[in-house]
Formats: sequence, structure tokens, C-alpha cells
Amino acid sequence: MNVTGKLIIPAVALSITAFLQSGLIVGAQQGKYVSIYAKQEVPTNLARFRDSAVNIEFDYPKALTKVADSEKDLIVKLAGVIDQKHVEVKLTKLEGVTDLHLAEQMVSSNFQKGLPGCKPVSRRDIRFGKGLAYTGAEQVFNFSVGDDIYSARVVLFSNRDQSYMLTFIGTARDSAVAKSVFEQVVASIRQQSPYSSASRVQDAGGWSFSKYNDAARQVSFDYPEGWKLEQDPGKEFEVKFHGANKAGLGAELVVTRLERDPAYTLDQFFDTYEKTYLKPLQNYQKLSSTHTAFGVTRHEGSLTSSTFTSEGHHFRHLTAFFAEGKYYYAVALTGGIWSEREMRSVFDRILASFKITE
Repeated sequence: MNVTGKLIIPAVALSITAFLQSGLIVGAQQGKYVSIYAKQEVPTNLARFRDSAVNIEFDYPKALTKVADSEKDLIVKLAGVIDQKHVEVKLTKLEGVTDLHLAEQMVSSNFQKGLPGCKPVSRRDIRFGKGLAYTGAEQVFNFSVGDDIYSARVVLFSNRDQSYMLTFIGTARDSAVAKSVFEQVVASIRQQSPYSSASRVQDAGGWSFSKYNDAARQVSFDYPEGWKLEQDPGKEFEVKFHGANKAGLGAELVVTRLERDPAYTLDQFFDTYEKTYLKPLQNYQKLSSTHTAFGVTRHEGSLTSSTFTSEGHHFRHLTAFFAEGKYYYAVALTGGIWSEREMRSVFDRILASFKITE
């Protein structure tokens, strides 16, 4: 396989079109994610945690204060008394762990081995954050400390290809108090600088871009200048661009669409695509999955980063799925061994430029 110049992507880019046309989404399960909302709080009762190094911020009750702790990879620990109940909140970076499924297994094993009498109570997939921008796994464990039974509510999520763990701890009998703090923090979490911010739109490493407009003037977006356009006149809407970065490492950009079925969510849309086309790839690993808004016309969508290998070569695959009007849109950038920063900045620039006027 040639990873310079025109890159022959192994089944991935073309499979987006095949997937959109296949109707496989019909088999997706509905209602997979539970959305987390917080009760409306008086703003003066809340404080805000910010950390530019991890690009995360969230709101929390002012009754909680920062507590020093020597725990490895701990970003912040908050503790205090709310309604006469002690509550702790911790945000931890899971260094070197990019697969959330692996992280979930690791956390469950560590909790049950390291905490006396620890037992899993429940697990669910949740959608949370400002604008419901994140998806992740929530696990609840009970464990013993002396004569008391404590409850730990753990949320695992990714932010810019890095995994994090939010932990909420209180006594099991006071779980309602801890749950209200959990909802406040988790519902408010957000990136300090989202993908579509002006600063990121301009940060494309000196790349130049051209503008694509479809024949009906309904869809427009930027693509790297000099990349070769391929369009299949036999398909309703599919455009592909082949090119390379300045180091000569090839990549392929594919944009396609399909009439949408409002009965299915974007999560179901991507989950079925991932199961059908990505997971069978050699050494496939999903690094992150984030819900965000992008484009000139502000499309709410799902943005996913993954890697795989083919014929001994390493590839990075970035995908964005969103719904607009009567269509699902899919955007994919697959490339060879580009730096992560360069590929993400180019993809961010492309997504930020999308304008759809159906």
C-alpha cells in the first residue's frame, strides 16, 4: 500500500457511502443513552472549575472546596458538606488509556480489588455536558468504610483523545445528595475552546484551502488546496478528495449524505457504522467520541477519532456525522502517519466551514 501521494484507503472511506446506502441502521437499538440534566441553580450558589491544560470546565456547588491530594494523575479534588452530608468530587486523568471500554474494565477491577466489600450496583451509558456534548459510561459501586456503606458514582469520558474519570463519593444512605451534585457537575461540563471556535478555525498549520460548492448550491465547505476532486455522477451526493500533507503523506476526504430516518439517533447511526466497518479493521481502536456543534450553520453532530493498521501501515480515521434537514451527512478524513495535531487541525478547519442551505 502506498501511504504517500494518492492514498488507497483500505475499505474505510468508501465504506461510509456503502453504509449510508445499505440501510443497516434499521437494525440499531433505540434508547441507548440516558441524558443527564441538572436542576436550575441560583448562579450565586455555584463556583466554576477551569483547567486550560486539559481544556475542561464545569460548575459545582460553592459548599465544596478544593482539597490537596497526592493521588497520581489527579486534576482536582473537591469536598464539603451539603445538607449536612459529606460529598467528594474528583476529576482524574487516565494517562495512557485511550479506549473507554478498556478503561471501564480497569476501573471496575481496581475498585473491586482495592475497596473493602466493593460491589457494582449499576451501569448505564449517558449523554451529558453543556448541550449534551459528551457520551460516556456511568458506573455505581458500593463499598464499606468501618460500619458505613459508601457509594461511588464513576463517569468515564473522552476529551480530545484523552480519557478522564469523574468520581462522586458519599455515604450510600445519602445518595440523593451526591446524585444532585453529580447531575450539577456532569450536566455543566464543557470544553473551554470547542472545535468550532474562531481560534481553532484559523489554526490549520499554514494550510491553504479551496471552497467546494455542490451543483445545487446547497452544500459548501473548505478542503485542502490542490487536493484532487473525484465525484461519482451516478450517486445522489458523494465527493472525494485525494491529497497529501507537506511531508507527502497521503490522505482521503469523503463527504456523502443519505435521506434521514428521524426514528434513529446519531449515536445509533455511528454505532452501527463502527460495528460494521471499523471494528473489523486490524488493530482498530476508538480514541474518542464527542458530541459538538460545528460549521457556519451550526450542526449538532458526533465527532469520532480512531486508529487502525493495514498492510503494516498505521492510519488515523476522523469521522463526523450530523443531521441537517432531511439528510444525514457523513464526513471522513483518513490518512497515514500524520501528526495528530496536524490532522485534527485540518479536519477542524473543514468541519468549521460547512454551510448547508437545503
